[in-house]
Amino acid sequence: MDLMMQRLVLPRLPSLDESLDVSPADGHTLAILGRTGAIPMSNLAQMLGLPLSTTTHRVDKLVKKKLLQRGRAESDRRIVEVSLAPLGKALEEKVRAMHLAVASEMLKPL
Repeated sequence: MDLMMQRLVLPRLPSLDESLDVSPADGHTLAILGRTGAIPMSNLAQMLGLPLSTTTHRVDKLVKKKLLQRGRAESDRRIVEVSLAPLGKALEEKVRAMHLAVASEMLKPL
């Protein structure tokens, strides 16, 4: 499903919020975290299909924009977990609505 979203839906999405300068790829990151909740950075990188270093750079950018937050896993304090911040949750809901609208538009002819 994520691969379909990357190939068919993401290229059709407009910029999410001009004031936040959030790209469709950033929106995909928000959508994943909206579905999963707090997850380790390595799991997020795997779900995005990106190297950990690239994922870290993307997360750094979204943390600065106050869309994501980092924390330590309670089970193992060495593990860094990423989750949506309150502003990120609101924007993720907008991303989800946009994904559904684009998917619905694509399926209409079928």
